[in-house]
Amino acid sequence: MTRPSEPVGVAPILQAARHRFLQWGYSGTSTAQLAEDLGITKAALYYHFPDKEALFLAMVKGYLAEVSAELEPLPPLFGGDDRDAALGALAGVFLSRNDSNARIQQLSLQESRHLSDEGKDALSAAYHEVMVRPVSALLSRSVERGWLRVPEPDEPALIWTFLSLLNAFTKPGHEGTEPSPLSVRAFIRIFLRGLAPE
Repeated sequence: MTRPSEPVGVAPILQAARHRFLQWGYSGTSTAQLAEDLGITKAALYYHFPDKEALFLAMVKGYLAEVSAELEPLPPLFGGDDRDAALGALAGVFLSRNDSNARIQQLSLQESRHLSDEGKDALSAAYHEVMVRPVSALLSRSVERGWLRVPEPDEPALIWTFLSLLNAFTKPGHEGTEPSPLSVRAFIRIFLRGLAPE
């Protein structure tokens, strides 16, 4: 394969890694294959990322950075009076994820068993800082406002119920950037009221 005359930057490496990891998983992806996809040497790849684990973590952190940017403007909505709009906006951050982005979250949880202890800790810390803590804060604010109730004030099941239920509404093959209004309304209805008749 012809090698490019210009060095390859981090962004194309992460894009190629995302494609490889999503198609073949962590254990089915090698740095040699990735370097070949990019038309570079393994040494050029290692210039940016010392190993496959570092590359995997960087890919997941890139996904989390996108989520973080969308969560950032939401807190003022949770100071208003429209419960469904606030919770719908929060759900929309995740329901607007296209199929490949949604699969990154699933992949990172499924494939974390292949990481070193340090890698698992780094992945857990990134998820907690970027996703769990902000979403927990918004859901806690909803409890304070009387929009939601939980058996205990610090009930961790609240956030895990919220995030797990979102997975059921992620549509395979969805590549848009906007969530379906019907999906958001259905999610909010089930999350707030369950499936029992009113």
